[in-house]
Amino acid sequence: LTYWEVKEEQHLALRNDWQRMEMLSLQDSLMLECAREELAKAHDKISTQESRLHECNLRIDEMERALSTQRAAAAELKRHLEQSKSASAAHLAAVDAKFAAVCACN
Repeated sequence: LTYWEVKEEQHLALRNDWQRMEMLSLQDSLMLECAREELAKAHDKISTQESRLHECNLRIDEMERALSTQRAAAAELKRHLEQSKSASAAHLAAVDAKFAAVCACN
């Protein structure tokens, strides 16, 4: 081969290498862009899930407050029923005593 033919082959090989490098760089750029898009989608999904979790936590807090209120009301009702039960027992004892007194008189 002549000097110029060798130079031409080297030039072609260098140009082919350069084109290959450009193609790889373009592929890397496309892969990076796809990865960025997937990351953005994942971030949006996580944000949506975090928002839903926050809403659920707020509902749980609300339910816990309502449950606490219901428990307090139930405790108050139980206390009232116990008082009524005691009063009824005392009234029944008084009625029994009167009945016994009436029976004793007869």
